[in-house]
Amino acid sequence: MLENAITWYVPTISAQIVIQIIMALVFSYLYAHDRKPFLIMWGVGCYGWVLKLSFDLAIFQGHETLFFHIFNQLGCIIGAYFLSWGTINFTGKRMPKLFFIWVWLTAGWVALSVFPRPLLSRLWLQSYRW
Repeated sequence: MLENAITWYVPTISAQIVIQIIMALVFSYLYAHDRKPFLIMWGVGCYGWVLKLSFDLAIFQGHETLFFHIFNQLGCIIGAYFLSWGTINFTGKRMPKLFFIWVWLTAGWVALSVFPRPLLSRLWLQSYRW
């Protein structure tokens, strides 16, 4: 049963990538026509998901490196952030500052995963000494 699910993984992710690219192109075209900021935010959000899905596919194919995992997570953050920001902008509200801070903290946390574990342990221990 699991073998059947795995054989559909690559076509499913590939189809999602194509759909996200089409949506991003449509949002970009609509932005060029109407100049509404939420349209370009949604377009960038779709490209973020393309980045995430592309690295999902690469990781599934066996190219499992730290670089791929970081960009997989950053694509997820970029996609979610810009889709949320575009939706909030569409409703006529402003993006809460706390959400903006959360995004940067999350992106920083993902970037910190580049460092080896012993270095991270020393960084955390230094902060506990204070």
